[in-house]
Amino acid sequence: MTTDVKGVRELYDWNKRVLSIGGLWPLEQSFIKFSISYVYFASHFVMAACDFISVFGDMTLMIANLSETSVQAMVGVKMLVLRYSSPLTNIIQQIQARSNEDSYRDEKEKDLYLEYNAIGRKFFLTGSYVAIGAVIIYHLKPFEDIIKAVLQNETIPFILPYRMRLFFSIPDTRTYVLLYLSQSPMLYYYYCHTISVCFLCTLIVHVCGEMSILAYRIRKINQSSSSNNNNNPEIALRDVAIEHQKIIRTAETIDDVFNIVLLEELVISTMLIGLAAYSVLSKSLVVSVSEFFFFVNYAMALFLLILAYCITGEFLISEVSIPN
Repeated sequence: MTTDVKGVRELYDWNKRVLSIGGLWPLEQSFIKFSISYVYFASHFVMAACDFISVFGDMTLMIANLSETSVQAMVGVKMLVLRYSSPLTNIIQQIQARSNEDSYRDEKEKDLYLEYNAIGRKFFLTGSYVAIGAVIIYHLKPFEDIIKAVLQNETIPFILPYRMRLFFSIPDTRTYVLLYLSQSPMLYYYYCHTISVCFLCTLIVHVCGEMSILAYRIRKINQSSSSNNNNNPEIALRDVAIEHQKIIRTAETIDDVFNIVLLEELVISTMLIGLAAYSVLSKSLVVSVSEFFFFVNYAMALFLLILAYCITGEFLISEVSIPN
């Protein structure tokens, strides 16, 4: 286990770089950047909702629309939570403090915290790679029909990567290319959907690391007869009680900030997996290889997001229930 605490700040910086692009980083004064970003996103969501109304009654098109608008709804809520939830700033500052060597009493405490920090790094890197692959595949999906049309010498279809209600017909290729490019920022928002999950996992493994250190300090009580304050039973117990209350408040803050978001994601993700499965099974005899691959990729992305929450929650339960 490395003793390089720079990894703590590095994980923090990874989250910051991605979320700062859209003005979502809680510690950043970026009202104008966030406003521009959110107005664009909200405008696209409204047009996607209008598309749902226009296709209402056609089950296939409704499912295709919901597979996008439901995810966009989750992203929109997360953007507001990240930007305007002031309690998050205190938790982030606690994580920053762990990048200081002085915040650990000995090498064992440092190793215990860095063990969970390494888990957070794996979550971020894995989530990033999966998200980048998924959003690029989704964004380039219209090229499948374009390539088929070119190979078969047919008229090129003007299909946009994301569903939205256009109140005019696309007259030519130039207009289509401009509209296609205008939807490119949606790549970032879909990517942020996964990164926000990684950010929450970062917060949870931080709490797990703190709990692991606390358990270690409890085990050390009475192991030494030194008069040092850290080994004096009365002072050590007092410090443990104070630290325990601090960790509990941090965990409760995370719960208060994200409980509605987690409920929303559980319900919507479960619904989307069911709708995607229904969409493929209902036309299983005519579904193409590319459509099946897209379904598998889409379903796996949803499963992985839910799995990430389950794994980090299990880490937290394990630390809370560990016998000391």
